[in-house]
Amino acid sequence: HMATHLGIQGRLEAALVEAGGDRVVDLRPVLRADGTGEEAKRLFLDHCHPTSEGHARIAAALLPPLERALGL
Repeated sequence: HMATHLGIQGRLEAALVEAGGDRVVDLRPVLRADGTGEEAKRLFLDHCHPTSEGHARIAAALLPPLERALGL
């Protein structure tokens, strides 16, 4: 089961994975690599909106699945 494979436990997350299949990318490991407050300050302006570094991490994480989806 994909949701378990990604470490997604909540009902909403599991439903998204079920609906999206391999099109779902779990960004939590990318945006909470070490889980510290210091890291959160570098990656988010206000616990919701990513900083430039946060956006760069998101883009880097999305590139491989997008390339696969496009057959590149």
